[in-house]
Amino acid sequence: PQNSARKHPPQNIRPAVDYIEACGDCFYLAMELALSEAEGWHPFYAVSTMREVVASHMTQETFDLYSLLHRQKAEGFAFMQGLESLEALRKRVRLRGQQVGAHKCVWADGFAMETIATHYQVLLLVVDERSSQKFTRIAPRSVGENGRAGASSSTAPMSATQPVVLLHASQRDHWARRG
Repeated sequence: PQNSARKHPPQNIRPAVDYIEACGDCFYLAMELALSEAEGWHPFYAVSTMREVVASHMTQETFDLYSLLHRQKAEGFAFMQGLESLEALRKRVRLRGQQVGAHKCVWADGFAMETIATHYQVLLLVVDERSSQKFTRIAPRSVGENGRAGASSSTAPMSATQPVVLLHASQRDHWARRG
């Protein structure tokens, strides 16, 4: 039958696995590798471009929430120390871990992952051994005519052509791109 290949994929196909050291840019590096795989590397996929995309999507509401989480001493928000404005936060988000060190840059969080998923219209499947929530699905939001994200499609069924990136975070490698 013609459909047998679709129902039973070849068993010898192995996904690519790239191990990435915890450097502050690890999520962005994993995404750069994944996005570059199909069509080759392009500046549109660069870590600095992705950090710029995340910074430009931050709003006063984002700044206020991060400030509150920092005041409450929530884990992962120490980077807000001394930041007094949205523009200062955006500037810090733009800093690359490979340039300033892992402890002086802002690591990707849920906001950054959702922003990147939407910007590149890719579904992120995240396996995080470090978290109590081991499996996360981050679906891209639809992008309207104004270029801004619209409604989330997280409950919509995945289409056969939906680009997917599987990310695995562990204590050992931090991020590994599988797929």
